Amino acid sequence: MKKEINWLFVCFSIVVLSAPACKKNNSFIVTPANVYIAGSTAYSATVWNNNQANYLTTDSISSATSIFVSGNDVYVGGAIFITGFGNVPVYWKNGNANFLSLPDSTNTVGIVNSIFVSGTDVYAGGSAGNMVADSTTYAVVWKDGAISILDSIPLFDSVSSIPCSVNSMYVSGSNVYAAGYGHNGACYWNNGNSTALATDLNTLANALFVSGSDIYVAGQQTDSAFSVATYWKNGTPGNLTVAANSNSICRSVFVSGSDVYVCGNQMVNGATVATYWKNGTPVIVGTASGNSDAYSIFVKGNDIYVSGKINDAACYWKNGTETLLTQPAVANSLFVQ
Repeated sequence: MKKEINWLFVCFSIVVLSAPACKKNNSFIVTPANVYIAGSTAYSATVWNNNQANYLTTDSISSATSIFVSGNDVYVGGAIFITGFGNVPVYWKNGNANFLSLPDSTNTVGIVNSIFVSGTDVYAGGSAGNMVADSTTYAVVWKDGAISILDSIPLFDSVSSIPCSVNSMYVSGSNVYAAGYGHNGACYWNNGNSTALATDLNTLANALFVSGSDIYVAGQQTDSAFSVATYWKNGTPGNLTVAANSNSICRSVFVSGSDVYVCGNQMVNGATVATYWKNGTPVIVGTASGNSDAYSIFVKGNDIYVSGKINDAACYWKNGTETLLTQPAVANSLFVQ
């Protein structure tokens, strides 16, 4: 359920950048987990199902940012680049593309950053705007294709280098939650009502998870010149690293029972290293050689899945064990069924 902030459409282009055997017991059969990952290879939005790559486009550049599985249906959010127009927000259902509308005729690009399915309703959250100098950007939500504007930033090039955007969505009952970046900075919305997370305009809200009455948001704050991996519970921040550790960031959050998991990266000996934190305690999954990053985390039973990349190869980790997928590629979003 997504987890990474995607600003690449501001340049009018997209940098696009398995099944274990059933174990039989005399009395029962253990069904293996079904691991779905959405991401991007060199040119195409891609879904890996148990390590098998399925390309969502073959004749156009595209990117996949988020995945959600409901029953037998696989939903993927992202964008398709159309020559002469720009990036068009889209979600795929079982490989079939559904193009989404933009706020008005002056908007030329958009992207879906997060997708969530509740019952028969499909929710997508993302960003739109014409992205020309001194233009307006919009944080938007689509419900079954109908667009709603949550916020906007006029003249964003003159004020901030961060576009107005919905980066993550979660639906619980009748409540529709979104997290992202509004005109006052990092925030989350509940049924369209905004709650600010910080006054520093460099603060980011990348991911959202709702558990009962608790709202968790993951992202980053700044401390002096450094970014600090942070998650908020009901608006109260908790830093996971300190500025002395140099830059770090959270990209995804998942709550299982009383345990809170967030993933992202931190700097270790000058390298960016994929890391997840369980209740604030870091677990490094990336290797010391080269750079790695973690974009999405999912917990199923006793198993912890994290997707991301090592150098330029998409990968995921299950309980710390690495599986490489495709190179060059990135694994942006993870869902385990």
